Amino acid sequence: MKKTPATSQRTNTKVAMSAVRIGFDSYLLPSDKALALLGLLQKAVRCQDSFGREQRYVTDNQPPELSLVVVPEKNIRHISTDDFDNHRFLIGS
Repeated sequence: MKKTPATSQRTNTKVAMSAVRIGFDSYLLPSDKALALLGLLQKAVRCQDSFGREQRYVTDNQPPELSLVVVPEKNIRHISTDDFDNHRFLIGS
């Protein structure tokens, strides 16, 4: 099923989208939300959790690796979850 580009429900106008990279993973969301997310995450510190008798978190007080890229609508492609999970896609095609 092909999905349509992100649009504003009130005005039916296209919404600018951005890809936020956090470490090695990227997330696509509306640009205004992406900027808000980066603002929040800039105050975070990296941590790891460990489970034993009680859950503990260890931090090295380093900020997360963050980046933001505005993504043109023509560069967004919708595919099935199976294709995504099995890496059956080509970036940029």
